[in-house]
Amino acid sequence: MKKLLNLLVVVLFAGGAIAAPIDEPKPVKPVDGVYVLGDPLSSTVLELKNGRFRYWFSTDVTSDSLPKMPISGAFTIEGESVTLNNDKISDRHWTFILFRGEVTLWRDNAVQQWAKEKELDGYGILRPSTKSAEEAWKDPIDALPAKPK
Repeated sequence: MKKLLNLLVVVLFAGGAIAAPIDEPKPVKPVDGVYVLGDPLSSTVLELKNGRFRYWFSTDVTSDSLPKMPISGAFTIEGESVTLNNDKISDRHWTFILFRGEVTLWRDNAVQQWAKEKELDGYGILRPSTKSAEEAWKDPIDALPAKPK
């Protein structure tokens, strides 16, 4: 039941177009931590710590070209954004956004979708987790907070 409720929160928080007025996202300074997208179809866990990152990704689309997880390396900061310095990751550029009281990470497509259409990208926003990266990867849906503020 808890997993179902957390999944519902994910869908409500980041799932596609939302008709009701919502908080305006605001860029903020980067914050080290563990950030998660937990979804039955696609999951991402990104840990940022002391200039280094670890990145896990899974999808329901099968491919022999996915690298072994986690992928790790250094990251660079420019303003409110971080770039993961590893070519094995397709979405290497992320922007820190304060949204609904949480410091979240948005990939470029999510930032662009919001700017053009005022719609949230359900697969492009990572939320903070209090779990370790390893715990979050074992169960990304459970690693999310109970509800956004």
